[in-house]
Amino acid sequence: MRIAFITFEYPPRLWGGAGVYAKNIVSNLAELGHGVNVYVPNPKGTTVVERDEAGVEVHRMGTSVDWLPAFPAFCLNVTRRLEKAEGRERPEVVHINSMSFFAFRDRSKGPAYVSTGHHMSAETARKVDVGTVDRLMDYRGESGYLSSMMERYGARFPDRYIAVSHETRRSLQSLYHVPEQRIDVIWNGVDIEAAPTGMQDREEIKARLGLPSCPILLFVGRVDDPRKDLLTIVRALALVPRSLGVCLAVVGKGNTTKAETLAKQLGVRDRVLFRGYVGPEELWGTYLAADAHICASRQEGFGITILEALSAGCKVISTEVGVVPELKGRIEAVVPMASPESMARAITDMLGHPGKSCIVEVKVPYEFSWARSAKQTLAVYEKALEDKRSSRK
Repeated sequence: MRIAFITFEYPPRLWGGAGVYAKNIVSNLAELGHGVNVYVPNPKGTTVVERDEAGVEVHRMGTSVDWLPAFPAFCLNVTRRLEKAEGRERPEVVHINSMSFFAFRDRSKGPAYVSTGHHMSAETARKVDVGTVDRLMDYRGESGYLSSMMERYGARFPDRYIAVSHETRRSLQSLYHVPEQRIDVIWNGVDIEAAPTGMQDREEIKARLGLPSCPILLFVGRVDDPRKDLLTIVRALALVPRSLGVCLAVVGKGNTTKAETLAKQLGVRDRVLFRGYVGPEELWGTYLAADAHICASRQEGFGITILEALSAGCKVISTEVGVVPELKGRIEAVVPMASPESMARAITDMLGHPGKSCIVEVKVPYEFSWARSAKQTLAVYEKALEDKRSSRK
């Protein structure tokens, strides 16, 4: 099958879950023997074509550095190019890695279009309580009005939709009235490329990574993103009895000022370890060393870090976001959003039960794999092509 994959981030420029999705779904589609051309903006302003390690052809399309003209220009240029393409570049299916897409297309003769919805920008401002002025100022961000407008337009574009969780599917239905029968829920997977193989000793990992030999709670995500709500975790830590000797390891980019200030005010600064960004190998080591992964998010389309933690044998305490309702049987505790008291009780209860063994390893079940995601994605492509053929009769 000839597939055009349109994405706004792709290696080496990855910022979040959508970029991780692009990297892994594309490489697994290529491994299954399908021809994939990736189209991604190149803010350096030049258009180049290259082949990546998986044999995928990557078209880095020159754009303006300024987001406003660059975004619609990229969308329109890609669509125009695909609909005029011939031979090997002519796609049967166009897969857009977003709901926000701006273009015009030939619905009768063009390829079938599929879009993946991660989380809906239209819900971001409500879930993190962003005010009107801030939404106007954040014209380039997900909480801004422009992103919501682009998403609303783009949601009318595809023939079929992939939602990464049932929560995302419900958002597509409630916000944009997408018919349920046109949405397929396909979980993301876990990238184990950098994960250690075989049995590992937790205490050796802690010593190697400079982590203390005590119970460790782990936060993974952008530290200053209000959707991730690190501050609630810090408040919860302050309510956990100091006698339990637990500390919090914070992994991720972003400004730590608010979190550090709050930790000092609450008297727990000595129990919070700000690790900054770490590479994939060190991240896997931290999952293996930690006793529990703590997710306080107010919004997640999916929550890849939750699957990563579970694959490393790490307990998960989380708010009910993203994929969590679909994993309740494997989650240690599900707590209300913005409730440090509930989170502190869950942490205290968890620490009262036997934790991880000293010997651990990464085990990824099939339902957590990107190979499974790619195969299910191909089934959606087949549905989209069948829908297209039926509409032309």
